[in-house]
Amino acid sequence: MTQRHGFDPEVWERAREESRQILIQCAREGRTIAYSELAEKLNIQHRSTELAMMLDCISRSENKAGRGMLSVLVIRKDIRISGPGFFKLAKCLGREFDDKRKFWNGEAERVIGSWRRVRQ
Repeated sequence: MTQRHGFDPEVWERAREESRQILIQCAREGRTIAYSELAEKLNIQHRSTELAMMLDCISRSENKAGRGMLSVLVIRKDIRISGPGFFKLAKCLGREFDDKRKFWNGEAERVIGSWRRVRQ
């Protein structure tokens, strides 16, 4: 069986979808979640490569679907916005910005607005 990001594909997809659902609920509630809190819910290390890859994967697919980068809702407790990986991905997706906080605020509003309009 081929591994996906160090996990068997079934385990990876379950964890990715669980993460996505947690973030969708955050969006519908108009709130953020700390990396450590999300990692605790998933029972993984919050500074892990796996969490970073999962968030990258989720944001790429959500962005492609036109709902924005869902991982914008995952924040560092100390600065209250997403970490450097989020901004690196944003640039990879063609987003241009000079002010990280301003960009982050706009993306968070976009994501929250998208999910508040989607029926449960």
